[in-house]
Amino acid sequence: MTYELAEKRDAVKGMIEEILATQDTPSKHFHSWAKRASREISGDHDRIWRETLTSTINHIDRIEYLLN
Repeated sequence: MTYELAEKRDAVKGMIEEILATQDTPSKHFHSWAKRASREISGDHDRIWRETLTSTINHIDRIEYLLN
């Protein structure tokens, strides 16, 4: 194997390891839904999570408004 090929292989291996580490982190998260959310978001099935985020932000904004 040439040096350039080995270098490219190592770069791809590093990228794959980073992706796997990113996917593994939520599975160690305290909340039971975090792993599912991570899988769905990274798989481009994130509509419900975006709606949840938008709704949460709106509720927090309303609470802040009422407190001020």
